[in-house]
Amino acid sequence: MSLTPFTADQLKAVDPGARHLDTCVVAGPGSGKTTVLVEYFSRLVAAGVDPLRILTITFTEKAAGNMRKKLAEAFHHDTQLRARLERAWVSTVHGFCTRLLKENAIFAGVDPAFAVADERESWRLQNESIDAAVTELFAKKPSDFRALIRGLSSITFEEACLSAYDAMRGAGLTIDRLAAIAIPAGADLGDAARILRQLQAVSPAGWNPSQRHHLESICRDAERIVAAEDPLQALHAIVSYSGNLNRCKRDTPAYELVKELRDLLKELPYSLISDLYQRERGLLLELLRRFDHVYRERKTSMGLLDFADLEEYTVRLLDENADARARLRAQFDHILMDEFQDTNGQQAKLLELIRRDDRFYAVGDINQSIFGFRHAEPEVFRAFRDRVRGNGRRLIELFANFRSRPEILRAVETITDGAAGVEPQPLEASRQFSAARPVCVDVICAPELTVEARWVAHRILELIEGSESRFHFKDVAVLVRNTEVMEDFSRAFADFGIPYVVNRGKGFYEGRDVKDLCHLLRIIANPTDEISMAVVLRSPLVGASDEALLRLKAQGENLGTSLMRLGSTTAEVASDDHARLIDFRDRLREWRVRRESVSFDRPLLAALDGCGYQTDARGWANIEKFLAQAREASGRMSLDEFVDHLALLRGDNLRERDAPPEDSTDAVSMMTIHSAKGLEFPIVCVAALHKGIESNPPVVAFSRRYGLGASWRNPATGEEKDDLVQHAIREERKVRETQEGERLLYVAMTRAEEHLVLSFSGQKQTNWAKIVQKKLRLDPEIPREEVLTRVSPRGEEWKFRLKVADRAPELMRARAENGATATEVEWLAAPSVSEQQDANATVTAVAAFAKCPREYYLGHYLGYEGRPRRLEDAGEPSAGEFGTLVHRLLAGAEAGDADPKAQAMAEVFRQSALGKRAERASRVEREFDFLMALDGLVLRGQIDLWFEDGGETVIVDYKTDTVTAVEAHQRAQDYAMQLRLYALAVERLTGRPPDRAWLHFLRPNTAIEVDLTPSLLDSPEQIVRDFQEAQEQQHFPLREGAHCRRCPFFRDLCPAGTTPTA
Repeated sequence: MSLTPFTADQLKAVDPGARHLDTCVVAGPGSGKTTVLVEYFSRLVAAGVDPLRILTITFTEKAAGNMRKKLAEAFHHDTQLRARLERAWVSTVHGFCTRLLKENAIFAGVDPAFAVADERESWRLQNESIDAAVTELFAKKPSDFRALIRGLSSITFEEACLSAYDAMRGAGLTIDRLAAIAIPAGADLGDAARILRQLQAVSPAGWNPSQRHHLESICRDAERIVAAEDPLQALHAIVSYSGNLNRCKRDTPAYELVKELRDLLKELPYSLISDLYQRERGLLLELLRRFDHVYRERKTSMGLLDFADLEEYTVRLLDENADARARLRAQFDHILMDEFQDTNGQQAKLLELIRRDDRFYAVGDINQSIFGFRHAEPEVFRAFRDRVRGNGRRLIELFANFRSRPEILRAVETITDGAAGVEPQPLEASRQFSAARPVCVDVICAPELTVEARWVAHRILELIEGSESRFHFKDVAVLVRNTEVMEDFSRAFADFGIPYVVNRGKGFYEGRDVKDLCHLLRIIANPTDEISMAVVLRSPLVGASDEALLRLKAQGENLGTSLMRLGSTTAEVASDDHARLIDFRDRLREWRVRRESVSFDRPLLAALDGCGYQTDARGWANIEKFLAQAREASGRMSLDEFVDHLALLRGDNLRERDAPPEDSTDAVSMMTIHSAKGLEFPIVCVAALHKGIESNPPVVAFSRRYGLGASWRNPATGEEKDDLVQHAIREERKVRETQEGERLLYVAMTRAEEHLVLSFSGQKQTNWAKIVQKKLRLDPEIPREEVLTRVSPRGEEWKFRLKVADRAPELMRARAENGATATEVEWLAAPSVSEQQDANATVTAVAAFAKCPREYYLGHYLGYEGRPRRLEDAGEPSAGEFGTLVHRLLAGAEAGDADPKAQAMAEVFRQSALGKRAERASRVEREFDFLMALDGLVLRGQIDLWFEDGGETVIVDYKTDTVTAVEAHQRAQDYAMQLRLYALAVERLTGRPPDRAWLHFLRPNTAIEVDLTPSLLDSPEQIVRDFQEAQEQQHFPLREGAHCRRCPFFRDLCPAGTTPTA
């Protein structure tokens, strides 16, 4: 057990004496909830509870691993108990479900050997499945499906359907249950008819002639609405409604009726749209049902379960199998749950099925529930807390904060006071700090984002480099809600010399450098992609001006077409732009011609080199990472497929981390607030408070309460209009997003230990900036810097420094100018090493060295086997064994019961032109072994075939590689040096150089002649000298190229694809 001194409330929380009561621990920020949870587990074990009879569920694998580690440390003295702890059920929900399903696979109806698909694999399968479902449904009901597409009028409706599907599964619903949810009631034409009757009956006494005339028009318009024969006609009639309340006489019964009619006509279209698109809504549900079927089939065929499957199948196993449920409940005496406020509906149901009464111990904080986008339902925690309180069970509240300075906590309480999403909770400062700080909170107001970012950078340097500072860059976190602002802060940090790492940004694929390269690949694949063409032309890759793009656009309908037709004169665009555009156009044409014969990174490298691309260390790291991905992808998919793959990656919300720069050990962390949950930093900057997020529902949306809603095209206006379900979802979402946003700000500010910086920009404040400005009573109009005092809701004074800036700060001196000079060092020459080269070698080894010294070093010199680039079929001979068999047959071995495929391949050569020449040749040598001395190196090798025919000496080398005819021509260069060495051996034997040499790739039946013309640069003699020198110096340089993706060491022992190329 821990020696940590606990507070009175913490002691209650860790007391095992009340373990037979349901317990809810409300753990505020910095209250030590992880310590409490570990201590409670430890004390249960110390009280005699078997660790294997405790189920502990955490929110992340990291948290589970951390808890297991702490438990092992707590019982390090008891080896037997530690062994049981290592087998204890401490995991995430998905880890628990996986383990349970593996142990009960037959009862659960799943493949016992199932694998769990990660987010990216699930997402890929979902996209493939929705495409298949759309294609199938369109083929089945083409006219109905066209109506659905016209009605939704959104190119993102498939993505929206997937989002709704995930939310539905997180809530524990099926498609059938979704379809059964009743549509909310709404306004109808009967209400309009009632108001019309009352209007027609009311006396317009006191109305002037103009007002009476307008009232008559209102009644006529209302009559057309009421008399509409169908929803479409009614919608058109509503658009034609001319009623204007300002033209009616106030304070009269008729005025009130017109007002009621106006309000009704705002709501009525929701009902009419629902009626109009009733059939399309049914088809939308059918599409989801079809997608669900295809997606499940594909997962089953691959032996996969996604995360939602894990929860669903576990719930079904326990819900439908009373014996399994009873066994599981009997297996655990106690269930501990961390971060209970982030539970979704399906997980809540799972917990209800596995826990016994008064054996559940849940830890959470409603104020830190911020994962609504993962379908978390904070109401689950609230309901449990209220039930515990109402039933007289244990409710323990931990409000002592052991993280933040008191002034920071007072600021948090002041800013979140009265927020609907944040329950009133005292934040009690309980940590003892070594020294007081005069001001612990900064507020920065700037006129624009770039200025704000630079002031934040300036303030960070002040805090780090102050005369009495004990902080380092790694102690600082910059938290943002909207990732779009990260680029501005990245530039500011680079300008001020601040090292930083981006833990979660817009996404690797949304960084400027990578995005430019993505768009370049798109136009290599399709030059008529106008958006990508515009991005590339304006990017540093080309650097064309806006005027040049406008002039190109004016010449035709498409930028790409105009670029390809650009003349040789500068009449169309300015001379500077013209030169850039012509150069890029010519290179683009070349890249398009070669796009399927070179790896995808080659045109990207050429473009970067051609324009002298400039970026920072992080940008180059991301570029190298993307080039490696492009290089790897070119070995397994076409360019068009890769472009589509990138589009899916960029369109999805999955985040690929930025590649870190080389030195990122002492760096500012920049991340989203969601990524910072559970973390703490001495200095926290919550930046860009004025930036919000997109809170409108997608074109198709789900709600547990209302079901499936959609936004449809109103045929009367051409604009989007919600159906009744979507309208209800929008209002529900607005409230939920507002409240969760308030909690998100609360979480962000409570990450700070010693200093908190709040910053925003813009003239009119919105979102969190508006809250901060109102709560702190700020006047951002007058530029100034001052220290202000405010009083928290609990009556405690606190201070903050306000900086209202009207311009960006000057750059501060670089850190290197202020740092200590480097210690003088004495450089010593390395000791000389000589005579390390081999005395003999095979031709194959020297040829491998010629292709790539690094591959030779790893495979031939060190003897590593590497990874096979292709999977061998079980029961089939390996590629090497098959090649040997074919060579033996061609050397004259008896066929006997040899593999029919090998016999067929040997016959391919015999029937070829080279094979027929060899049959009639005057001299034929097969499997010809030789030894040859070259520059002091003895070479040994074996030539497949050489013959003399018609006065020519011809060398032939058979290849059984699995390649196409196109790939054979690409690969021929890899074997060229091998045949030149063979030619030299034959020349020494016969006294005359061979006339011709051929590589015959037998699978595609493609013969390729190898040029034997002597060359000073890559002659056999020079290659042997290079070979010996490399062994002498122990230097085997990496030679990157298209062959890399065929190398068994690629992206493994060899750094190709992960380091910059020369």
